[in-house]
Amino acid sequence: MSSGRVTSLVSSPESLGDKRSIILEQMRQSVPEFLLESPLYSQLLKAEAERFGKLNYDIEELLRQFYVDTATYGLDLWERFCGIPASTVKPIDQRRAVIKSKLRGIGTVTAGVIKNVAESYSNGEVSIRELAAEYKLVVTFIGKMGIPPNLADLQASLRALIPAHLDIEYEFTYLTWGNLDQMQLNWNDFDDLQLDWEQAEVLDHRQSIVRSSVGLTMGEP
Repeated sequence: MSSGRVTSLVSSPESLGDKRSIILEQMRQSVPEFLLESPLYSQLLKAEAERFGKLNYDIEELLRQFYVDTATYGLDLWERFCGIPASTVKPIDQRRAVIKSKLRGIGTVTAGVIKNVAESYSNGEVSIRELAAEYKLVVTFIGKMGIPPNLADLQASLRALIPAHLDIEYEFTYLTWGNLDQMQLNWNDFDDLQLDWEQAEVLDHRQSIVRSSVGLTMGEP
């Protein structure tokens, strides 16, 4: 058996079952065929493939913990490293956002740093306006519609990052009648979306909509 073949599986995305199957097939190809006719030897290969498959899977899982975007059980260590109180009740993506914002916020506080921190929470584009005369920063969420689900974490992080004498104002983007005009939706198209009022407010007009009929557009009287 070539150890190089097995080692190359460390970076592959296969599931544990897939890894075992691939390793078993590689091991079968590396031995004389007459040995495979032995039930005992076949069982031995299968047992070894189980062990190597589990080992490779564990190695991959460990390597994932070294990166915030793929860490799972390792998020506890990342939070401890960043001085963040552990919160296992929060969704994993929100925990990752808090960690990334903490890492991005290390160093001199600039508009670019603030933008990076805010975008790590919202997972979308954010604009930062500095109103020096009013001692205020305005954070506008333009990449995604509505209020980010982890806004409280973002507010706490920016408040700890930005000097206390500066106020922070947050602006959110919602669907407008002008946006609907741009989408050229008719009433039937809009009904087909089956959105309630809150869902309609955060409908992203930049996404393509499949139209099922032709009728009066929202922009017409």
